[in-house]
Amino acid sequence: AGLLSLLAVVASTLWISSQCKSNVSALAVALTVFLAPMIIYIMSNSVAFANWAQCLFPAGSLGLQNAFAYTLWGFQFLHLGNFSVFVPFAIIGIAIVEIPLFIGLTAHSYVKRQ
Repeated sequence: AGLLSLLAVVASTLWISSQCKSNVSALAVALTVFLAPMIIYIMSNSVAFANWAQCLFPAGSLGLQNAFAYTLWGFQFLHLGNFSVFVPFAIIGIAIVEIPLFIGLTAHSYVKRQ
């Protein structure tokens, strides 16, 4: 799960850098995307919102307090209507989807510029 999350972060950073005009803006946006799940997890009063943010951001399982190991021990679920998913399974599934998505978006961005 750690490797998948790391690859998702790398793929999203590549896409961000392909969209930004300068290196500084790419770095600022990438750091914001990387730190957002940690900040949301610390500041959120809603556990459900923090869990969704942790799963949807590429760096959601790489944090200090919201690491993947803590989600295994926490035994928390994501609820969407009558459907419930164990948070570690959602993190892995979303990372598997994010990697080819961001790589495809990066390739499309670079091909469009040429």
